[in-house]
Amino acid sequence: MKRFPFIALLFGTVLSLPAQTFTSANANKTDTKNNKNAPEIKFDVSVINFGIFDITDADKSCWFKFSNTGKEDLIIYQANATCGCTKVSVWPKDPIKPGGRDSIKVEYDGTTRRPGTFRKVIVVKTNAKTENAYIYIQGEMTDSAATKRINESIK
Repeated sequence: MKRFPFIALLFGTVLSLPAQTFTSANANKTDTKNNKNAPEIKFDVSVINFGIFDITDADKSCWFKFSNTGKEDLIIYQANATCGCTKVSVWPKDPIKPGGRDSIKVEYDGTTRRPGTFRKVIVVKTNAKTENAYIYIQGEMTDSAATKRINESIK
């Protein structure tokens, strides 16, 4: 019986921790969706196509240029690719002023991939009205040596 108050107190403490964490994590977040002055991220292009390239030239990179078309500073919290073969190597860590421009560097490493077409998604998390912006890389990687072997075996 003496353990019951201790267990009840411990149980109540454990249950209240997630609620406190959630409340404090969202307490500092501003409501950008209803803010008419909120920053807005606008990419010059949202898709970059590497075209057709051989597996011997499988490392590709590109820059996505963007601007802040809103009236407040734009902050990029994260920029992540959805696949291990793609990474975001450079993005601005400082706020981008209204009317300001910057860019994000995306790298594709196809050396561990099979030949074929691909389309990779990069998620850019910001404080803009639309919190998540999506940009894409795509292309077609070929294996000319394998294609040559197949063609020779058909003859």
